[in-house]
Amino acid sequence: MTEITRDRVLNSLKRFRQLLLKNNSAIELHKAIEREFILYQSVGQDTKGKVLFTAYYEPLYAASRFPTAEYRYPVYQLPPDLDSWNNS
Repeated sequence: MTEITRDRVLNSLKRFRQLLLKNNSAIELHKAIEREFILYQSVGQDTKGKVLFTAYYEPLYAASRFPTAEYRYPVYQLPPDLDSWNNS
C-alpha cells in the first residue's frame, strides 16, 4: 500500500474540492469520487461501525510589523522555526 503522506492528503483534498465545485449533481459527484478515489469503510472503534470524525486546520495569525490600533505589539521577525510549523 502506498504511504499516506501530508502532500498526498493535501492533494486529495484539493482534488475533492475541485470535484465539488465542478459537478452539478450528487450523482455526478458520486461517480467522480468513485472514479478518482479509493474508498474505505471503517469498522469503527467498536468494530460495529461507530466512527468518530475529527477535523484539523491550519490557523492563520494576523499580525503587523508596526504598532497599529489593532496590533499593539509588532512582530519584528518571523520565528526561526516557522517552516517546521507547517510540516507537523
